[in-house]
Amino acid sequence: MDSTSKRVGNGGGLSILDQLKAIQEKVSSQIAILDQKIADQDQKIANYEEDLLFIRACELEQATEDFDQSARTVRNKIVHGRNVLMDIRALHFLHKTDPKRFQSASEGFFKLYDLRFEDEARIFAAPDVIKRTLNIRGNVKHLEFWKRSPNADGLIELCDGIIDKWQLSLKSGLVYPAETINQEYAKLREAYD
Repeated sequence: MDSTSKRVGNGGGLSILDQLKAIQEKVSSQIAILDQKIADQDQKIANYEEDLLFIRACELEQATEDFDQSARTVRNKIVHGRNVLMDIRALHFLHKTDPKRFQSASEGFFKLYDLRFEDEARIFAAPDVIKRTLNIRGNVKHLEFWKRSPNADGLIELCDGIIDKWQLSLKSGLVYPAETINQEYAKLREAYD
């Protein structure tokens, strides 16, 4: 049997085995991508479950007189702390389910982060240090402990400086100033912690 008899279509076409091999490679690469997505989702679920269990444990402890106040502080950070990515998801939820609340929540989003909901693609694509900075900014703007702090204005100024440098690099096409931003973020964390 000659090699041309194994070809599909014209003489220059791929053999069935070559086609199957190409399909198998595509399927294998898709499986690897899906496996990674599943692993990422499993990690997210585990993190959410851990937070939920910590919150519930704090609620149970609070019913006793032997309550650890530091645990309460951690609980409050979990429950009330800002999470820019989760807040975007919440806005998507409201956009679908309650447009009136969506408008109000969008205004709150802007007040906390000084960014609009429409900036979501840039926020998702932002380096992690920018997302963490946005979360700190939201905490300082939202949590009573920080709103009453004499350091609040200085912390907001540090956050805004970092965020402004990131936005400038996006708008002007300049290289993202990672080293400068990381140094400023270290100062922010020192002042925040």
